[in-house]
Amino acid sequence: MRSIACILTLAHVSLVYSNMLHGTVRGWNSWDAVGLDGNETLMRQAGKFLKSSGLFDKQYTWITNDAGWYASSASFDPMEVSIDKYGRLVPSSERFPSCNGSFAPLTAELK
Repeated sequence: MRSIACILTLAHVSLVYSNMLHGTVRGWNSWDAVGLDGNETLMRQAGKFLKSSGLFDKQYTWITNDAGWYASSASFDPMEVSIDKYGRLVPSSERFPSCNGSFAPLTAELK
């Protein structure tokens, strides 16, 4: 059974590289849809829409959370960025409340 793959991209280069290896990436991209205003609810809705609309069966299998996932708001105040104890960016608890520092729970839910 195919599953929706949630990926995090910080640069366009990773998408270009993926296209070269796996063919065209089709799906939903937070930047194209809502810019810096992405959140858990929108990600969930995108996954459900891809499945319910039949697009998933037509190889629209990617959900890309492109930018802003680590900031508590779209203002990108450097003091509002979510980081873990090692200094790594983690999902904002305000925008992605069920993620607890990792996108694993949301990814598992969308499979």
